[in-house]
Amino acid sequence: MRDGTSTLTASQRRGDRGPSRSQLALPRRGGRFACIEHDYELADANIIHIGTKFSTGQEAEEFYLPRHELFHSMQYKYVGWRLVFNMRSLNAWMEATAEWGAHQALAPDPAVPAASRYDYARNLPKFFERPEEELTKQDGFGTGRQYGAFIFAEFLDERFGRDAIRHSWERIGGAWFPDGATEIRDMITDDYHRDVHEEFRVFGVANYHLCGGGTAADYGSYWRYQDGDVSQWCSALRGSGSDATFPVARPKHETIALSADGKASGKWTVKGGGVHYVDLVGQADPAKLWNMAVRTMQDDDKRLTFTVVNWDRIPRRCFADDKSAREEDKTLDTRIGGACNVVTLMISHGRPGDGEEEGRWETKYTSLFGGSVGTSDVEIGVQPGGNLITPGGRPSAGTGTTQVGLRHKPTNYEAVSAVACHCEGWGIQVTPPEGVGQWSGWSHGVHGLSANAEVTEFTTTPTTAKSTVRLAGTDYPVYVTHEYKPSARPELYDVSVTVTSLAPPGDQPHITYRRVVDWDVEPTATKEYVTLKADHPNVGFASDYGLAGPDPGSGRPKLHHEGSFTDAGPYDQGTVLDVSVPVEPVPGDPNAGLVAEFHLYYGAAAGEAKALEALKAVNAPVYSLAKPSTSGNPGSGLPATFILGYKPVT
Repeated sequence: MRDGTSTLTASQRRGDRGPSRSQLALPRRGGRFACIEHDYELADANIIHIGTKFSTGQEAEEFYLPRHELFHSMQYKYVGWRLVFNMRSLNAWMEATAEWGAHQALAPDPAVPAASRYDYARNLPKFFERPEEELTKQDGFGTGRQYGAFIFAEFLDERFGRDAIRHSWERIGGAWFPDGATEIRDMITDDYHRDVHEEFRVFGVANYHLCGGGTAADYGSYWRYQDGDVSQWCSALRGSGSDATFPVARPKHETIALSADGKASGKWTVKGGGVHYVDLVGQADPAKLWNMAVRTMQDDDKRLTFTVVNWDRIPRRCFADDKSAREEDKTLDTRIGGACNVVTLMISHGRPGDGEEEGRWETKYTSLFGGSVGTSDVEIGVQPGGNLITPGGRPSAGTGTTQVGLRHKPTNYEAVSAVACHCEGWGIQVTPPEGVGQWSGWSHGVHGLSANAEVTEFTTTPTTAKSTVRLAGTDYPVYVTHEYKPSARPELYDVSVTVTSLAPPGDQPHITYRRVVDWDVEPTATKEYVTLKADHPNVGFASDYGLAGPDPGSGRPKLHHEGSFTDAGPYDQGTVLDVSVPVEPVPGDPNAGLVAEFHLYYGAAAGEAKALEALKAVNAPVYSLAKPSTSGNPGSGLPATFILGYKPVT
């Protein structure tokens, strides 16, 4: 401060800051003087005076405090006598940026002892205790939350560069009625041409996953602080916001346990630049994954942004990217369940200085999404439609995907969901007698459920899954049931497929079933060797084109090979199998329609020899083997060979 004084009490050395503004001596705690400062314009001198002893035990801290106070002397150049117009708002930003400035000065100085080096961060818990408050909320001279707001100055530094702090004070200096919140907001919009709502949304998310302790891979593409003192901030925050849901320090939040139908609702008032957090906790049932609708509502000025984050553990996400909305009434679709049974709803106010806003929300489950089933050797992610690939698994050993298609558990290598394409599924084509009125239906990761398809049953246990899909045809429906269960071999899952046609008596259609999979075998995803053995009278077509559509009526595409072939590759390929489904009348009930059953086998084994041994044990004459292009292949099939097999019921 120019021509000012500052004295530190013993209580301040424990973390309570002294007032540092244009003010007279302010007594604190039984009449002790905490600080005396004057605006530099009030006297013709540039002096910072820090007392040594006003009474026993009141020695000034000599490392952190001078740096903090020096930054104030710079601020007074921009504030001057106009401070009196909006002292509380400017005081908050003065203390926040002075703490940030002390941090910048302390960090490179090796002579500073640890006890003083991190002194600037001691009040961060007070900021995290009331995250929904106005950004420049001041608790009062010499106390609290405004000192912890240094983290927003650090945010500006890392997002826009170090000059952002100086620019904020230049804007304050150029304003007739200076207000810290307004000038910060307008600086982001006018000087840096950023969406201020998005910046405060990112700030809120970054603070919530600040102390996860994860690797860069855990954070992925989500913005996080890069400052070298993050671990020290988290030490200061230890215990703040930590609970049974996540033992991680984070801002204060609500925790709501969702009911069995996922229904919950709430509302909260958020002030400018603040954010409110709600942890929505579902049932930790590994066999159930729900689609969930999160409806968000606010007034028509639309100052609030609602963000939905799905956690595996903080900071690691599940499922899709974070979703956000800023409309008056908007529903965000997300998922919850399994190992990822926590969704955090964040309500951020992107207009500091504009007053408070109320955000309202409600949730409900809309449908089951799918779940993972497994044995000691194999894990399969099954969707309600009977096709593969579900989110929420542990990161694979190859690409690190958390989506589960077909996983070899001993190696944790994935073979179906290792890349972005969810190219796995099934379809049928129904040809009535005389070939008139031919139609199709399907369930596929990319193509979804066909318009005529409806999931009528989906149940899972830790080791089984059952899906039934009703397909509406031109004259009668067809039901397709996939029942996943362990086989006699640990390397294989038995997928019992039942096709039931409700054709009238004597009206026997021809039905073709297609299964298509794009192999992406880790650790060399998109560069695999594939062997296809398709010599069976029920196989109408087979090829290596994993990107084929699920409709058997869409043509017979191939990449390089069709029919049977051995060790083609290495390149990105898959398998298409079109098999004839010979339906027969239900025994003993001629009015129950026509039914057919056959078996698919999905699995993985430690090498090609084990895979062939397992297929022989279950008498599967048709199969596709997918192997990585690691050393020793295509011969050995190590470390894992993945399997799709077919066996008719005779």
